[in-house]
Order: sequence, then C-alpha cells, then structure tokens
Amino acid sequence: MTRRTTKPKNKNSIKKKPKKKPGPKPTKKGLRWQLDRAFSWYIRLTHADDEGMCTCWTCGKREHWTKIQNGHFVSRARYATRWRHDNCKPQCYTCNIARNGEQWKFGQALDEFYGPGHAEKMFRLSNRKYQPTIEQYEAYIEYYEGHVATILARRIKRDRREREKIPDRVCQRLRLHK
Repeated sequence: MTRRTTKPKNKNSIKKKPKKKPGPKPTKKGLRWQLDRAFSWYIRLTHADDEGMCTCWTCGKREHWTKIQNGHFVSRARYATRWRHDNCKPQCYTCNIARNGEQWKFGQALDEFYGPGHAEKMFRLSNRKYQPTIEQYEAYIEYYEGHVATILARRIKRDRREREKIPDRVCQRLRLHK
C-alpha cells in the first residue's frame, strides 16, 4: 500500500473566482475622456468617404480616418464649443499638432463652408461658461458611440477589409469581433 504524500483536497480549499465589485462611479475626467474619444471618431467617420479616407480641412491631405485627427477651431479648453460639429473638422497631424491647428486657414474654411461670420460666432460662443454634468456626459457618450457603431457596421458589411483598419480598442468598445 502506498502512502499519500499530499493531503486530500478539502471542499473549502477550492479557490473561487472573486466576485467583481462594482467600481467607483465614473469621474468627470474619465467621462470627458470617453466623450472626446467617441466624438473624435464620429467627426472623422462622418467626414470619411466609402473607403474610409478623410481630407484634412486645412491642407487637403488625404488619410485614413484612423490616422487623421479631430481638429478644433476654438481650443478644446472652451467647453461651450468643444463638442460642436461646426467647430470640429478632420485635420492631419501636421496641421493639428505641428502647426497648432492652422487656426487662420481653419477659420477661413469655416466661413466658406458655413457662411461669413461663422468663425466669429464660434469665438463668441466659446466665451460662455459651460460645464456638463455627469448625466450629460453619459448621454453624449451614448449618442456618439451609437452613431459610430452604426457607421462602422455599415462599412464592415460593405467591405470586410475595413475591419482590419479599425483599431482594436474601437472593436472592443463597440463589441466588433475580428
């Protein structure tokens, strides 16, 4: 007869997976980051053609929507205009970062597109005090992520190669499986 070298497992010794504790309530900073991301995807996707290519608003360079950025005419520091469609357009890295947004060209393009005086209107609006509440952040995030998911789903049905160009974090957030 052989002896056991280990003790028999006790029912209580089986490790259970720890239950997920409800995390802390989302902070305004975290919600602002999520909204910025969803809004940026929305702006870039709505200005992209069927192949996913966007044109830079200030220099005309064409890049895929995942490589282009969401440029703001009035700085993102001004919450009153930060998430306005008529203040944001796609811009290439060079124009948006290296050339500080090309604000003069951006303003001229806005006036040509929306009519004279639109750039001035954006500056006037930006001086208003506005701070979204947590509920407003959550509603905006839901709205923009829904539109982004719809646009991406339509594109993926049309062209399976489009799925390869979508960043992994976007697929995970929108529950798209590669």
